[in-house]
Amino acid sequence: MNITITKVLIFLNIIISIKPPNIHNLIKDYEIYNPSELEINKPYNLFIPYFYNRNVLGCLFNMIILNYIGTIMEKKYGKIVYCKILFLCFTLTSFYGYFLSLIFKNLFEYPIFYNSLYSGFTPIIISLRTTYFNILDRILLVFGIKVHSKNIIWLELLLLNMINPNHDFYIHLAGILSGHTIFNILQN
Repeated sequence: MNITITKVLIFLNIIISIKPPNIHNLIKDYEIYNPSELEINKPYNLFIPYFYNRNVLGCLFNMIILNYIGTIMEKKYGKIVYCKILFLCFTLTSFYGYFLSLIFKNLFEYPIFYNSLYSGFTPIIISLRTTYFNILDRILLVFGIKVHSKNIIWLELLLLNMINPNHDFYIHLAGILSGHTIFNILQN
């Protein structure tokens, strides 16, 4: 049996989402996570919030997408580079989320912009998909409309915001920004 990094991540995410008591004690402090209060001296802050899923359906959907995109990226770059890409996804998304939450906190009085329940692996998947769509670099048909692959993720963010204005906008934006950063790193 070929064990891939993507399959290990899916396994870990499912196990943590089940929340056995010893794991739940570790992640309970991260269920409601405010990135503007990020403590750099606690490295768990960069990783654990992404393993907290609100519901089973969201976790399942995220893992299906992770299996698809993660498998493609892992085959393209190999396990070592893929691990580096994942590490950058986690850390850059956390740091971008931190800075965006500070910006939004100072611009808006409405706390939904800067207080967040992380939505599981969604920001990491958005980061991977942004990187993938930038690498793809071609015109695609989306519901009969020609869209460049680099713009698909922005359209998805716009649609998410129109459908559900209370979704975690800035952390998804942080995922897109980290994906663009990773793409630029891979190009160099």
